[in-house]
Amino acid sequence: MKIVKLLLFFAASASVPAAADVPPACPPAFGVVDRSVGASVVYIGADPANPEICRMKRGNAIETFYFGIWNTAWPGAEAAYRALQQVYAGPPGTEVKFDVSAGPGLQWHETLRHGGMEDLRLLSGVYRTMRVVHEREGYGGNTYHSVITQWKDVQTGMVIYQNYQHIAGYPEPGTSWDPVSITGGR
Repeated sequence: MKIVKLLLFFAASASVPAAADVPPACPPAFGVVDRSVGASVVYIGADPANPEICRMKRGNAIETFYFGIWNTAWPGAEAAYRALQQVYAGPPGTEVKFDVSAGPGLQWHETLRHGGMEDLRLLSGVYRTMRVVHEREGYGGNTYHSVITQWKDVQTGMVIYQNYQHIAGYPEPGTSWDPVSITGGR
C-alpha cells in the first residue's frame, strides 16, 4: 500500500510543471530583444490590471499581448488567452484547440501546445526555455497552414527565438527570427 501511495505521489508530481520551469507571464520592464528580422521588441512590463497581459513596444507601436504571445486585439484573443493559461499551467504536451473566425475565408483551427523545456544556446549564453507551439490551419476555403514555435526564457519570460514553418497557403515572410542581442531582465 505504501508503494502505491508513493507511486501516486510521484505521478502527480510529474504532471505539474516545476515553478522553476514556468517563465513569468510577462517580463520585467525594459527587457529588449533585438531581432534579425523585424523591429526590436521592448518589454514595458505587465499591465497593472492583469499580470498576464504584457505591454510591448515593436517599432513605434505599444501593443498588449497575452503572455507576450497573442495580441489582445487579434481575432480569437479571449479563446487564446484561456488556452495560454492552460498551456502555462500544464505539463509539457498540454494542448488546447479552438477556432477563430475573422470573416469569410479567414477561419482557422488553432492549437496551442506546451512544447517542453529546452536549454537553448544563443549568442554567448545558454537559456532555459519553454517552447510554446502554435499551429494554425485554415478551414472553410482557407488553405493556410503553419506552425510557429516560440522559445520563452524561463528566467525573464521574454520570447528570445521564433521559428516559422510554412506548410500551405500564402506564407508570412519575416516571421522566423534569431536574436541579435538580448538585454535586461536578468
